[in-house]
Amino acid sequence: GLVLADVDATLAAEKSGRVVEILAERGQSVTNGQVLLQLDNRSARIAFEDAARNLKRFETLSKTGAISTQGLDDIRKAHDLAETELSYCTVRSPVDGIVNERYVEEGEYVMPGTPVFDVISIDPVRISVDIPERNIASLKVGDQIPFSVLSLPGEMLTGTVSYVSAKA
Repeated sequence: GLVLADVDATLAAEKSGRVVEILAERGQSVTNGQVLLQLDNRSARIAFEDAARNLKRFETLSKTGAISTQGLDDIRKAHDLAETELSYCTVRSPVDGIVNERYVEEGEYVMPGTPVFDVISIDPVRISVDIPERNIASLKVGDQIPFSVLSLPGEMLTGTVSYVSAKA
């Protein structure tokens, strides 16, 4: 069989921009939420700060009845959108794991969808095993199966069947 990472996530840029800081390298352990890469966020930060000032101003005005509820809702929406745009300038790890690959360099310009990192989680691992068709009926999800791996000679491990393909 094949030993596979439980999670193998290819992370991509969510917005276009220049890579200004790379904070993780191949082989490095990372935690869920850890910043891996920072895009130039100057324009997004200015837009967010402006939206935050406007929101504060409009909230004060709404207490006096000087603006409509709809006007305040529109300002809140603009603030939330600016905050989202700012967050898109940062790429974070979605799992506790290891950086398997880094695809970009500092100074490089990326577009939305450009792969920037591959992060894998190897605790636990998945094992994909081909089973002869004649034996497939004897396996059920939840079954405990003993197995060994070449890298741990003489050690028996136990896995739980989590999926049995219907495809022969």
